[in-house]
Amino acid sequence: MGNGKNNGHGSGGSGHRRVGSKRRTPPDLRKLSRAFIALAQTQAEAEAQAQALRERRETADTDGAADSRGADRKAS
Repeated sequence: MGNGKNNGHGSGGSGHRRVGSKRRTPPDLRKLSRAFIALAQTQAEAEAQAQALRERRETADTDGAADSRGADRKAS
């Protein structure tokens, strides 16, 4: 019978089992690359919009501070 080693065949059986016998199709690299580029463009647009919004807020804050100082000077 056996030599005492566990050869992974269990109790009987052929021992010629194949794991993952279904052949996988390779990924569609063109489709993946187009999706990746579209994602990168969308992210870049969102970042550009966020940057523009920050710049507008900074400009508005700066203008608002200058206006309030000017109003204080006029009132004095």
